[in-house]
Amino acid sequence: MLNRKFISRNYKHLDNGGGIAKSDIDITLENLGYQNIGLRRSFYHNNLVHGIRNFIGLQKAMMSIHRNDAIVLQYPMKIGFDRICKKAHQRGAKIICLIHDLSSFRNKSLTPDEEIMRLNATDVLLTHNHRMREWLSKY
Repeated sequence: MLNRKFISRNYKHLDNGGGIAKSDIDITLENLGYQNIGLRRSFYHNNLVHGIRNFIGLQKAMMSIHRNDAIVLQYPMKIGFDRICKKAHQRGAKIICLIHDLSSFRNKSLTPDEEIMRLNATDVLLTHNHRMREWLSKY
């Protein structure tokens, strides 16, 4: 049986869809019995505090990954996505990626090929809508 885990983050803004949706997923995962291996969910708006909390939470999470863990990551995740995926696979854990948005759709910070390469580091992809699913299935 897999140990169900996730990594909560600091969400700077709850006035946009991304922050609200990710925070709501954290709450849902907790209610479903998933264990948060990061720091507690927080809502600091200051960029420095935001960055430090997410960095420390990521470090804590990486030390808490074990064989037979199934870790839910919420995508996009600006910092640490690749490192968490690599560490999880080194330790025999699985990554479930819940995609809220694709960078190659939204802000074009990644090319489609770069985005697909990142997402290929996961074991399971969950999308919110058919448009994302169709786009991903083409690759």
